[in-house]
Amino acid sequence: MAGHGCADNDIKINISFRGSLFNSQACFIPQYDSDVDDLTADLLEFLNQNNELKEGISGIDLEKGAITYFSNMDCWKIQLVPFPGSFISMLIPPAKYLVKLKEEEVETLVTCINIIAETLSKFGRENKGCG
Repeated sequence: MAGHGCADNDIKINISFRGSLFNSQACFIPQYDSDVDDLTADLLEFLNQNNELKEGISGIDLEKGAITYFSNMDCWKIQLVPFPGSFISMLIPPAKYLVKLKEEEVETLVTCINIIAETLSKFGRENKGCG
């Protein structure tokens, strides 16, 4: 996703979950707390105010989630890595069994990626091309 000259430096945002095991809420946090400039802080606030996005992501079992802006390529990367379908891990013998994602899980992932892209575009329009 093109960034249109968003920032001079890379922006790295992780998706985290806060709350209890059965009632967690997605939130957007900086990858490194020490590297938060004004633009990144504004973007974090903008993302965290989008309840539709946070609710959608909260409904997915994610292993990892990240949003990264690459200044040298002027583009965004949205990364959502789910725990597919069900996830089973055994210690003896060491093995992982991953089950294929269900159709509704794939649809939810695509919807969340589209909402993130739309949110970045809206942020860009409000912040002189950063989206």
